[in-house]
Amino acid sequence: MPPNERADIMNSVFWHLTWRTYGTRVPGEAGFVGNYRTPGGARVTDNAYGTPTTPAMPALAEYARGIQLRDAILLDGVRAERLLAQLLETCRHRAWTPQIIAILMDHIHLAIALPVGIDGDAAMGNLKADASRALNRMDAKSGKRQWWARGGSARVLQDERYRKNAGEYIGGQEDPLLLWDDGEWS
Repeated sequence: MPPNERADIMNSVFWHLTWRTYGTRVPGEAGFVGNYRTPGGARVTDNAYGTPTTPAMPALAEYARGIQLRDAILLDGVRAERLLAQLLETCRHRAWTPQIIAILMDHIHLAIALPVGIDGDAAMGNLKADASRALNRMDAKSGKRQWWARGGSARVLQDERYRKNAGEYIGGQEDPLLLWDDGEWS
């Protein structure tokens, strides 16, 4: 890596971004990680790093599936290849530095170095939008789709220990369709 790129990385904020495909891992399913409301209306966040996922809540899962507007989206190998190419292109174009990417059937993990002042949620929104356009071009005959669930997780990787843990977590995903890393995580 050229010295000027290393300097840019040293002045960056590292993030772990995660987002899922539309209609998958709905609240209430075993292993769901994210935000939901209890029957009493309290907002709960079950996505603290290193904590167990929530147990199944069948009534919540049934409700969540019942309000979906369309079928769940699952990725395949061909779409994963197109997604990886687009994610890398978006990062190159915006001068962001991806570190490691795992594309799974129902979600994406990405560790990325962003320039100071670029928020992880905003970057995730850009990545998701560009990825949607790329997938829509692939599936032009089926029209535009809502490929992604709303939101996602954007966590700052505060120090080298967090970066290492994120790299191991992302690299250790079970059955990824594609796993890419920049060589720094191996």
